Amino acid sequence: AEIAEEALAAAERTGDAFDLLSAHVQVGLPLYMQGTFSRALQHLEQSIELYDPSVHGSLAYTVGWDRGINAYADAASCQLFLGHPDRALVMGEEATALAKRGEYPISLAHALWQTGTVHLQRGEVERVRERADELVGVAKQFGFPFYLGIGKFLQGSIRVASGEHEAGVAE
Repeated sequence: AEIAEEALAAAERTGDAFDLLSAHVQVGLPLYMQGTFSRALQHLEQSIELYDPSVHGSLAYTVGWDRGINAYADAASCQLFLGHPDRALVMGEEATALAKRGEYPISLAHALWQTGTVHLQRGEVERVRERADELVGVAKQFGFPFYLGIGKFLQGSIRVASGEHEAGVAE
């Protein structure tokens, strides 16, 4: 977190939009993981404001993942955990739509995970099933074991919610 704060200070000095976008994501992500959702959301929303997919999307090839898509996806979870499921849905669906337009499978997997979780918490079984199946497909195609596990968890959660308790827990 300290290094991310230093990166944000450096980006603020230069004023470069991509550096600022990246730094806000780097500050917001640990805050999100630590459960400091309001503070994380502030940084993620600043990243979203700076994000221009036509300019910054192609930089995902250089840095490995699309910072803007991940900011939307993680902001969706923050909104959910802060008690705003409708806002979470909007952010998650935007993340997924952006990821599907780009060619960054790791960001697509991330968006599908977060959006699937939003749908799960909203009780939208069929939408969770769609996102989970997409996530499992992407994870298998590109060899993302972390996201494969999350996709399987979402699929199992749907089975439990549909009354298939033993099979869902096993999955």
